[in-house]
Amino acid sequence: MSYKAFKFDNDTDLNPTDGDIVAPGGIIKYTNEGIHGPEIQFLGRSLPLATGILPTAAAIGGTALGARRGGVRGGLAAGLGATAASMLTGNVIEAERRKRNEASNQAYYDKLDKLETT
Repeated sequence: MSYKAFKFDNDTDLNPTDGDIVAPGGIIKYTNEGIHGPEIQFLGRSLPLATGILPTAAAIGGTALGARRGGVRGGLAAGLGATAASMLTGNVIEAERRKRNEASNQAYYDKLDKLETT
């Protein structure tokens, strides 16, 4: 299914093996073939998993853990550190995904070029 068809499809799909999941009514959707890799869509708004949801979850967890151990300053420091580390990790994952897609596309077009020249 194309990405645009996935965005506007509200039929329930709870089978995770086909690459996408749609909750009843289309309120929450997941796809592993989004524009920015895996993404979750909530009420029509997409959030990339690696660069959107991962840093947010790390910031919340880091802030809570830091506040428990070191008070307000500890919570702020731990939250900022967790956010920075997870943003870096998410961007590395995204860069690797883009590199692999570019290599795959280049190999495909190289095959087409060889077919045209023969």
